[in-house]
Amino acid sequence: MNKIITILMIAIGVSSVASGQMKMSKHSKVEAQIIALEKQAWQEWSNKNTSFVQNYVADDAFYVYADGVVDKAQIVKSIPTCDLKSFSLDNFTFRMLDKNSALLNYTAAQEAFCYGKKQAANIRVNSVYVKRGGKWLSLSYMETPMPSSNGAMPNEKRETFALRPAVEKEYGYIHAMRIGDELKISGAVSMDDKGMLVAPGNLEQQADVRYGGK
Repeated sequence: MNKIITILMIAIGVSSVASGQMKMSKHSKVEAQIIALEKQAWQEWSNKNTSFVQNYVADDAFYVYADGVVDKAQIVKSIPTCDLKSFSLDNFTFRMLDKNSALLNYTAAQEAFCYGKKQAANIRVNSVYVKRGGKWLSLSYMETPMPSSNGAMPNEKRETFALRPAVEKEYGYIHAMRIGDELKISGAVSMDDKGMLVAPGNLEQQADVRYGGK
């Protein structure tokens, strides 16, 4: 009797594993198909192939870029205005949302210009596909610029401010930096043009020295 129970348990286990492998295999096939579609879309964008985009994008699609949301007509219209000189896609993750929809995430590096404006060099992408009429279509695409190592977003203007440039350069220090619309301010002590502390204990005079007084 124990042998029969053991054999049944093994059979159930093998059946469960096989079922899981079949599901994984099915999803893996869809994953490969959608990744291939995404790569092709980038290539066709580079080739300015509006016919492909017209057939690839769902009629009710919306794409989210740094400067706003666009619909299918705007997506197709923008293709001739963009120059995608080079690109590479990496770090793909895939998830089936249901049997007719899937989510693809990845990172992209690009050298691109749209409407004469340089696009972010590195972006994160969320791309949603839906299956309609037996065909996978792009329903939603959202890209987010990735910050550089110093925390600045791509294409953001950076400007530094120094009260006493020679001294601050020597110490590797600046009073403030503007990054885009954000102003980052550091602390400061009252010092003269040689970097020597002045007016110790006198807050009013220290403030005057800090902001350009003598």
